[in-house]
Amino acid sequence: MSVAERFRARFLRGVARAVARFAWPIVLASVALAAGSVWITIKHLAFTSNPNDLLESDEGYHRLYLEYTREFRSEEDYILVVAGPQFEENRDCVNFLAERLRARADLFRKVFSHIDFGDLLDRGLLFLETSQLEEIEKEMAKQIGNSLGAMGKQRNVNLTGLLTEAALRLDPKNLRKNKDEEGLDRFADEFVQSLEALADRLEGKKAVKAVSFGNFLAEKAEFADMQHQQAVNEYLALEDGKILLVMVASPKTQASFGGHDDAIQPLREIVAEARAKYPRLQIGLTGEPALSEDESVASTRDTTIASIVTFILIAALFGFSYREFSRPALAIGVLVVGVCWTMGFTTLGVGRLNILSVTFIPMILGLGIDFGIQILGRYEEELPGAPDTVTAIANTLGHTGNAILTGGSTTALAFYTMCFNQFTGLREMGLISGTGILFCMAANLTLLPALLHLRDRRSWTTRRVPKSQQYEKHHLFDRIVLDHAGVVIAVAVAITLLAAAAAPLARFDYNLLNLQNPTLESVKFERKLIDSKGSHSVIFAASLCKDLAEATKRAEQFRKLPSVQEVLSLTEIVPHDQERKLEIITRIKAHLESVRIPKNGDRVDVAENIRVIRQLRANCEKTWKKARAWGSNAQREGADEFFGKLLRAMDRALPVLEKMDQKRAEALLGAYQTQLFGELRKNLEFLKRQKVDRSITVDDLPQSMKDQFIGRTGRILLQIYPREDIWDRDPLDRFVHDLRRVDPDVTGTPIQNYEYIELLKTSYEQAGLYALAMILFLVFIHFRKISHGLVTLLPLLLGILWMVGAMPLLDLPFNPANIVALPLIIGIGVAFGVYAVDRYRESRSPALFSTSTGKAILLSGLTTICGFGSLAFATHRGIASLGALMSLGVALCMVTSLYVCPAVLKVVGRRGVKIR
Repeated sequence: MSVAERFRARFLRGVARAVARFAWPIVLASVALAAGSVWITIKHLAFTSNPNDLLESDEGYHRLYLEYTREFRSEEDYILVVAGPQFEENRDCVNFLAERLRARADLFRKVFSHIDFGDLLDRGLLFLETSQLEEIEKEMAKQIGNSLGAMGKQRNVNLTGLLTEAALRLDPKNLRKNKDEEGLDRFADEFVQSLEALADRLEGKKAVKAVSFGNFLAEKAEFADMQHQQAVNEYLALEDGKILLVMVASPKTQASFGGHDDAIQPLREIVAEARAKYPRLQIGLTGEPALSEDESVASTRDTTIASIVTFILIAALFGFSYREFSRPALAIGVLVVGVCWTMGFTTLGVGRLNILSVTFIPMILGLGIDFGIQILGRYEEELPGAPDTVTAIANTLGHTGNAILTGGSTTALAFYTMCFNQFTGLREMGLISGTGILFCMAANLTLLPALLHLRDRRSWTTRRVPKSQQYEKHHLFDRIVLDHAGVVIAVAVAITLLAAAAAPLARFDYNLLNLQNPTLESVKFERKLIDSKGSHSVIFAASLCKDLAEATKRAEQFRKLPSVQEVLSLTEIVPHDQERKLEIITRIKAHLESVRIPKNGDRVDVAENIRVIRQLRANCEKTWKKARAWGSNAQREGADEFFGKLLRAMDRALPVLEKMDQKRAEALLGAYQTQLFGELRKNLEFLKRQKVDRSITVDDLPQSMKDQFIGRTGRILLQIYPREDIWDRDPLDRFVHDLRRVDPDVTGTPIQNYEYIELLKTSYEQAGLYALAMILFLVFIHFRKISHGLVTLLPLLLGILWMVGAMPLLDLPFNPANIVALPLIIGIGVAFGVYAVDRYRESRSPALFSTSTGKAILLSGLTTICGFGSLAFATHRGIASLGALMSLGVALCMVTSLYVCPAVLKVVGRRGVKIR
């Protein structure tokens, strides 16, 4: 034993005697400190679920993001999604949601449900492309010269004008001059349908087929349904109104320990009301704050459940192992005290938990109990040969306490190495967890011995169990390992070679959305938006421009990038090439100057319509006769079919109309005229109302839109949406690199995620290297010999290699949540090696199960697996993957410590290598 080891042993024996002397004060002070810690935690501990709070504010990319949030996003943006097949019902639901949200102005400062273009409707054509306007002008000139021009000199868009046009077009003289056969055929087909509908209406048939006539504008995409398109464009619409969005801004708040902020619950209550009112629609809540909130609630719930499950499993393992509950209960109570101290430190020293550090409780439960297991195991071994409890405790701390100091220090250092990086969230987790390990170690070296002394001091002789009954010299496990040491080593070598071959296949999953519970509402609706045709994610990159000119130029550069789907900004909303468009719109209006557009309900001249129908019938008979006389067989057949339908419809309509009362005839024809020309009139009126006195400027835009894109200092925002799913790493890489070529200072959530994940991965890798370096140093300080250190590290190195090799086979990738396993397993795994080699040096035998050490390592490993394994069943997939990976790593380190390490010690000891 080295000088340092002897000094630590004497020190720990002195601690044991002091603990026995002041047992009650130590117990009372420990419990009081734990109670105070709990009270402080309940009153003051906060929780943050915002990933941006986990980053250094002086990092360049994060500083740009904070600058952007101060300019534009001082409030959180929630997104309500309404999805259904009918735009009108979706719109009604959005209006209901907006009304309910605006009623809670104390929580929701801004509700962006639709854009009021009311003042811009009379300049609406400026929002069309120049090519679209040119097509409208071309079609307008053509129709004015044909269809509208034929409706009389006054160009009346009414029933009389239509019948007049038909009579003129079907006159034999005009038919010979017609050069637009396609246009005539289309007119003839529509006219036959309209005349049949007129006959149906006059005969009083109920199921009258809805028709419209001559609406050449309705055939254009930009005028397919002007009222519908206008309404859709006023809303935040996707898939032609099948999905509508509502943006809700709520002040940022610091969440409580439960994870809930002030806005989320009222929002969900309003969503529930909407679902009840509109049961056919899909209505949900998503957006960055909703995703973060759902993640924090899920992780908090999962870790709470995991902590309870871990506690129960540890108690059950203790009871089964020791065949009693009193001593294990003391160890569990000490563990709870250590966790309470850690919570108090967290509240006073850090002030909050974050999405990473919230997992520390089940980890501390699984790791902290190891100290109690080691002490109870050695105390149980020492008690039969000790004259009193003080001696038993002193021997326990003098031997096992020494190993606990090294093992606990290595585990704590593994956590503390997380503090040496630029990631605030990781530093907080490392500080809290490392300190928690030290608190649990301190409690087990002081409070647990005090409790054991108080329990056993008066009846220790009745509690002693003969040592021969405790540990058999030739335990089954020891015989298997030591009698077949060569086979064990050969199997270990084979597994190591296989693991080394599979290890390069281990991958890192960068997708943060894959960490979430896929059944969460916010995740499902985020996926719905990503999968929506022509849609995009709720996240976008942000580029800040000093003025509109710079924004216009930069937006054009962004649009040319292959990874960019859409750029939204004022430059997109304020129309381009307005001077050219105004010239075209002026000419369109000129075409309509002579067109009279009667209002719905205008009086219909029944007598004039009867006269025109008679004239039309006469013209049809003349044309039909000439077609039969001079046309080919095919022309005669076509004429028979067309004129037969036309004459039959007129023969139905004319007698009824001639016999009908004048007022009734006017009413029926008026209603028919409204049905026939309603859409055309509406669109022509829209065209005639267009103003051409000036261009549209930013000042003309609705205030809600200006608030969205103009910052507090006047800077212009460009919202850049990706073409691909940037939750995946490769598309995110392409998107960020492309954007930075245009604007090196581009920011927003995609850039934050890109830097966040890369920093997280790098920080954990560095923490793993730091942990390994510090552990090598501590192991050397503890053993003072390289050979001792190498054997101690062997179980750790094998366990990690086997774990990484097994990950591809289990389809278990590294991810931003479970990468923390690297430094943790290093700290935990080396402790097993320290316990095994320390006992070998003391007893000069590799038979671990013939002493308390084998049982203690096994129980320590199982309790640690319980601590992390309980996380494997979490609904949060990131936490579940952490639990699965840590359980795998700890189990393999435990196996290598209990089987491979003794086999190696047996072989090297047989060859004369000194490990003492």
